Amino acid sequence: MKKFYYTAFALLLILMVVFSIKVFGEKIIHGKIPEIKGMIFIPGGTFIMGSDQGGKDAQPAHEVYVSAFYMDRYEVTNGQYKQFIDSTGYPAPYLDPKKYPLAEHYNWKNAVYPPGTENLPVVLVSWEDANAYAKWAGKRLPTEAEWEKAARGDKGFIYSWGNQWDSTQCNSRISALNCAVAVTRYAQGASPYGIFNMTGNVWEWCADWYNNAYYKNSPKQDPKGPDRGATRVIRGGSWDTYGVERLSAYSRESQFPSVRSYDIGFRCVKEFISKNK
Repeated sequence: MKKFYYTAFALLLILMVVFSIKVFGEKIIHGKIPEIKGMIFIPGGTFIMGSDQGGKDAQPAHEVYVSAFYMDRYEVTNGQYKQFIDSTGYPAPYLDPKKYPLAEHYNWKNAVYPPGTENLPVVLVSWEDANAYAKWAGKRLPTEAEWEKAARGDKGFIYSWGNQWDSTQCNSRISALNCAVAVTRYAQGASPYGIFNMTGNVWEWCADWYNNAYYKNSPKQDPKGPDRGATRVIRGGSWDTYGVERLSAYSRESQFPSVRSYDIGFRCVKEFISKNK
């Protein structure tokens, strides 16, 4: 009888070890997920992407598997972007105020961001600018699928905090602040994984080219968008976005990669590489 119990106990230990190194479909060394400062681990798994109640480009709702990855908890700030500029000599965000009067408030002067805006999301950055920063930081821009999974979670929330609209949870035109806020604001509106400001504050560049019919035949695992296109995907809405549909986590919009706007910024992601794969 004792031999039976010892055998059963040994089997239980083996099962616990096996389970400890396999989490959410991804193998983790000794059950520990390596931490990366300023980033959140998003476990691999399936979620419902798009919505049958959304715009035509967000239809149909479909199940997608996204491999594990890390995402910046916050949007990239002016302070972080300045480190990139100082290190590389890359041009600072600037638009001619005579042509773009709204840009004056956000223009950098002598490679320095406007006073008091260190913790605000960097804007006036094109897709190319955002991509250059991401490469410098050893990261990349998120795919549209990664972005939506991080925003909606496994339950497929409509907004980053849940399914009921609440204007106090994010910074949008409805909030009437009329400007971006520090990336650490609106903690109560964070996504299920703890990612801040995925609804509102500033639009965020994604890696993908945009195609309004892409969901009709997109891959079921780790879709990366069309091979080519004219515009790149932006997600999440901004402080200047009015209309709860456009602020939903499944809403899709796009801009030309060269566009620099006062309400478009970005955040980065990084690959999760399992040594046990």
